[in-house]
Amino acid sequence: MGRVRNRMETRFSVMVRSLGLHRLAPWSYWGLVARVNLILLAHNL
Repeated sequence: MGRVRNRMETRFSVMVRSLGLHRLAPWSYWGLVARVNLILLAHNL
């Protein structure tokens, strides 16, 4: 089970980085909310 989890976490981290979601530098509160929602969506696909 651990190997599967590591593989999934690696894929999700690559997806988050490729979409540029690893940088939390929003211009507004709603920008922060949108970025956090995108990160959660990418991790829960």
